[in-house]
Amino acid sequence: MQVVACALFALHLRSVVLPLNSLAVRKRLHKSRAKARATNDSQLVVRLPGSLVERVDDFAAHMRTELPGVRFARAEAVRVLLTRALDELKGRRP
Repeated sequence: MQVVACALFALHLRSVVLPLNSLAVRKRLHKSRAKARATNDSQLVVRLPGSLVERVDDFAAHMRTELPGVRFARAEAVRVLLTRALDELKGRRP
């Protein structure tokens, strides 16, 4: 029974992993990397406490209700909040 379960799991993994090597996925990744290079954008990875992530998600939800029809994801919320905070700090400098 365990051998059958392991074999089925291996088949499942193969079906999940193999499509990542497909031409369509590679083209999509290449396109996204090329766009990032062209716009001089950088990706930033940070760890945040769960409570802060909830606050960012609450802000994103608020913005989606304020701007119906506009896709306002967590990443956009982080960009807006970070920009506002930096602009506010810049205004306080002597």
